[in-house]
Amino acid sequence: GETVVRLRRGESPGRDPRGQPIPGPRVETNMPGCVVTPRAETPAVGGPEQTGRDTVIVGYTVYTPSGS
Repeated sequence: GETVVRLRRGESPGRDPRGQPIPGPRVETNMPGCVVTPRAETPAVGGPEQTGRDTVIVGYTVYTPSGS
């Protein structure tokens, strides 16, 4: 598996003068044992891109171990 670093914001330290929550500090958590797969977008059927069989990677899907 792959080790993925999860980035989350910690608890807000308070609110700004307008009453909006202030973002907390960034917390990094290593998550070993993940499976990462590309998320593809296939072109419309019958179009020129489909004829050329172009596929575009539009993101990634991460599968984490149970309890992560």
